[in-house]
Amino acid sequence: MKFSRAAKEGTGSTTNLLLLLGIFTLIQLISLAHPKEWDFTKNKRYSLSPLSKTELNNLKTNLDLWAFVEPSDQQTRDLLHQYAIVSPNVKLHFVDPRSEPAKAREFGINSAPPVVVAKLNGKEEQVSPPDEEKITNAIYRLETGVVRTVYFSSGHGEPDIQLSDPTGYARLREVLSGENFTVKTLEGFKRQPIPEDAEALIIIDPHYAPLPEETKALASYLKRGGHLLFLYGIDTAKEWAPFLQHFGFAIGQNIVIDPAIPVFGGGGEFLATNSFNPHPITDPFLGTTKVPPILMPMTRSVESAKKTPKNITVTSVITTSRLGRAFAVAVQGKKIVPTSKIPSEKGVIPVASVATIEGPGGKTGRLAVVGSSVFANNQWFNNPSTLNKDFLLNTIGWLSESQNTITIHPKSAEYPPYYLDPQNRVRLSLISMVCLPGFGILFGVTTWLKRRNL
Repeated sequence: MKFSRAAKEGTGSTTNLLLLLGIFTLIQLISLAHPKEWDFTKNKRYSLSPLSKTELNNLKTNLDLWAFVEPSDQQTRDLLHQYAIVSPNVKLHFVDPRSEPAKAREFGINSAPPVVVAKLNGKEEQVSPPDEEKITNAIYRLETGVVRTVYFSSGHGEPDIQLSDPTGYARLREVLSGENFTVKTLEGFKRQPIPEDAEALIIIDPHYAPLPEETKALASYLKRGGHLLFLYGIDTAKEWAPFLQHFGFAIGQNIVIDPAIPVFGGGGEFLATNSFNPHPITDPFLGTTKVPPILMPMTRSVESAKKTPKNITVTSVITTSRLGRAFAVAVQGKKIVPTSKIPSEKGVIPVASVATIEGPGGKTGRLAVVGSSVFANNQWFNNPSTLNKDFLLNTIGWLSESQNTITIHPKSAEYPPYYLDPQNRVRLSLISMVCLPGFGILFGVTTWLKRRNL
């Protein structure tokens, strides 16, 4: 039997179509068995951070994530699905607390949804409201059982870390609590020694001078391997400067600015900079383009002292650009008074530095000094267009030697602003105010001349 040419072509097309459908079906089955996602957003805000993935890949047993969410809460569901995609050991359970109140009572859920309960090795921890930062840190605590303690000093006129107004530091305390740190307050260093469980001690803008016994206690703490973060404010008592100079820091009686990055809406005392030196604290900011700046109001210079003991190594981590300027100031009551309109220093000026102190017995202390205390308050600490939060958390992580637990920060849906340097601002001005209008005028004149000659 002979088939017509049309019949042969029809049979071939049907075969090709069936083969194509079979290939698509096979691809779909493979994708269902081995799901894979790609995140093409600029800041990878739909992907887990590398440290979250590392934590999940270290799981040896099953991790149960019970999500008490409303059916319409797709954001929490999508976040937890990212955990399940990274590790097959993650088991997800979604519960509507309104339709299954008994299940919510079984887990002791008292907060409004969404609430996530992580269960690992017979232990569990609640996370509310859930985000990547809190969930991953909860997993870390369940797996390691490690809880680190950070102390804030008090008794010298330091700001209240419980205060939630713009000048307080409650936001810093809350974020540290979510970063596997137990936050406590230490009043003075004379009556009680610095506790042995202090992973780091934080001193913020002390208005009163320390007692000699207190500086001795701090020095002993650093030499035996302690970790100290000092946020030196414009109102910090001048008696603290000799103590820091003993460990290799020279604090300037000045205010530092940098014209390279103007602060729109801010005063002349606002320093914005994205000039970083290589260091574990700042390495995550290096090698990236259009990185947001650190905004540091009322900043002093923090440089290496001329004479530094041999057992101390000082490194600057944040500087101004080559356009940096330092103006000498005097403090009169609550006012900051410039002593001259001429800069006392020009060029690259360090505003944050760190030191390692080699103590007896091979113990190494760590000390970080930042020339601004205001940058860490509630108003500026969590500003999404700056790196204030990331820098401060990375610094505390370096001090406490726990960097792997403090760099898991939730990604913002906002796009970081683009900061223009002086050269690019001039180019943009020329293009927008000269080139484009000039092109329009030229085009109009040319068109008029052509029509006139018709």
